[in-house]
Amino acid sequence: MLPVPPSSNAFSLSDAATLPSPPTTLHPTSVNVSERQYAAVLVDDFEDGNRFNEFRGTWFTYSDRSYNGTSQVIPESYSRFEPVESGAPGSQRSARITGKVSTDYDRGFVGIGTELNAPNDPVDISNYDGIVFWARGDGKTYRLKLRSTAVPDEDDYGYNFTPTAEWRQYVIPFKKLRQEGWGKSIRRRRALQQVTGIHWETIGQPHQSIDLSIDDISFTKAP
Repeated sequence: MLPVPPSSNAFSLSDAATLPSPPTTLHPTSVNVSERQYAAVLVDDFEDGNRFNEFRGTWFTYSDRSYNGTSQVIPESYSRFEPVESGAPGSQRSARITGKVSTDYDRGFVGIGTELNAPNDPVDISNYDGIVFWARGDGKTYRLKLRSTAVPDEDDYGYNFTPTAEWRQYVIPFKKLRQEGWGKSIRRRRALQQVTGIHWETIGQPHQSIDLSIDDISFTKAP
């Protein structure tokens, strides 16, 4: 069972108007994966139309601007994130980013992410087996990353995937997650015990355009 994200007064009163009420207990539901049902805890399906996930964390976009890069992401970094009016099969809304990646910063990037709770405290997801989400894109390869306070240098555990123009469900067991290898090696279970957020990020540069949509994200446990 995942620990319940703590309540927080980190948001302003204007934010509180759209902040979802946190569950007192995170009861697993179920998700269909390749005609099988898995126990699941929903992270977000965007159907409420706001920028907060079910853990009370917020959605955001980011780029290499903090490294003096000139890559661009839309919605812009630090702007108020809102879901778009289209989604995976059976869904009305999703998260989408577009933009471009330059080489003014030699490792240029853009991405989209969500925190796992309002104060950005670590959440233990090690009792779950994996993550499932729907995505569609532009045929370029992106990287799913689980940000963790156990990883000191941002060489986070992740998984590369290549979304096409058609929506597809991605089922990623945690055992398939790997660090990229340029940072300090950390045990996977330790990293999963201290997760602060989920990121989807570009790989490589330059890219004259990028286009990535994400929907229906859950942590799963096989029956």
